[in-house]
Amino acid sequence: MNPKVKIGDRVMLVYMEDELDLSTKDKGTVTSVTRDPFETDECYIIGVDWDEGSSLSLLSCRDVYRVIKDTIKEQAEDYGISKDEAQIDFLIQNRDLRKNFNRDLIFNYLNKLRESGVVNMYESPKFLYSGRDWIDRYHGENPPNQEAFEEVLEMADNVKSELINGVLKSINDLEGDYNDEYFRNLERLVFKAANRFATFWMLFY
Repeated sequence: MNPKVKIGDRVMLVYMEDELDLSTKDKGTVTSVTRDPFETDECYIIGVDWDEGSSLSLLSCRDVYRVIKDTIKEQAEDYGISKDEAQIDFLIQNRDLRKNFNRDLIFNYLNKLRESGVVNMYESPKFLYSGRDWIDRYHGENPPNQEAFEEVLEMADNVKSELINGVLKSINDLEGDYNDEYFRNLERLVFKAANRFATFWMLFY
């Protein structure tokens, strides 16, 4: 628990006191590491871009976290299974991604995003739900592949709409009285769907 981290590492939250926006097992990507001026030299403030959309920092001497392996190969090795088994397990647990979403549209978009060179693909989920204006504002200056980036911009709003519509379809598939609760957490479910689709793309393509 609480090993030293560097920018780009993936972490999973184990415990954070009095925090309602995050919960145990939430995952995120480290964006900064600075010494905590209010603690000892061995304490750090760790900036994290959480998959759920939060940007709360970790305090290494107060919160509890661990570094996780996010590549499919590493995950499979951790569980002692092959990549093929990991693929099958993913498909079983995420049937709605094939049923309720335009997979070809989203995968083509992720392919173009990779070609554009503007982001590490482990950070790609936010590009699925942020839309054209956000992408152009924060990544539009001198992209490595201008042609691919223009295609990303053209597709961005359609992909965002497709992601939201797919989540709504998945909610409607639920039986019982769970629908209202899920609708109240729509934004959180969209974030999760984006992360699942990024994993889907990396796992198979």
